[in-house]
Amino acid sequence: MKAITTWQPWASLLARGAKKYETRSWETKYRGPIAIHAAQKPFNTDSYLDRELYPFADALGLPDIYSFNKLPYGAVVAVANLVNCLEITYRVKTHGEMLSAALVNGQIIEGNELYFGDFTPGRFAWEFTNMAILAKPIPTKGAQQLWNFDEAPFEISIDPYICGDTRIWTPKGIISGRQIDPGKEDAVRGLEVAV
Repeated sequence: MKAITTWQPWASLLARGAKKYETRSWETKYRGPIAIHAAQKPFNTDSYLDRELYPFADALGLPDIYSFNKLPYGAVVAVANLVNCLEITYRVKTHGEMLSAALVNGQIIEGNELYFGDFTPGRFAWEFTNMAILAKPIPTKGAQQLWNFDEAPFEISIDPYICGDTRIWTPKGIISGRQIDPGKEDAVRGLEVAV
């Protein structure tokens, strides 16, 4: 499975569905299943004023910005489908405050989505769907660019990673339904998965 490493708190914002796009300076032609990996080291927030980080804490349900150290680091935190990679064509600013941005397909980006990314024209917005947070992050080293994550050791027959209350993550996709009891994994092998 392909994977992308992002800094925290952006990795958790993606995993929790508070952020639909990951903005990058480069585009990819890859489309399909992708693992979201939280970088090993924390992001240096010195360039941000504390008040600028409060929306991040709010979106993550954290009491304050000093709780970012409680987020998972150096681990795969979610899986999703990468469905699009769209160039950012323009953004609207008033009195130094960014109000909106537009993607090459005409879609307008506003609100927290705009705030949680770098929507500078010429960059690319990677669009994710079917984001599923892992109940237990999978510790692993990340890399720059897209990289290959070997998900095979994490088959549900070894350890079921539950995605929310009713979805099970497997290397082949997300199975909707109930948690599988240990020893009963073979019962789900023939089910169709949504990837």
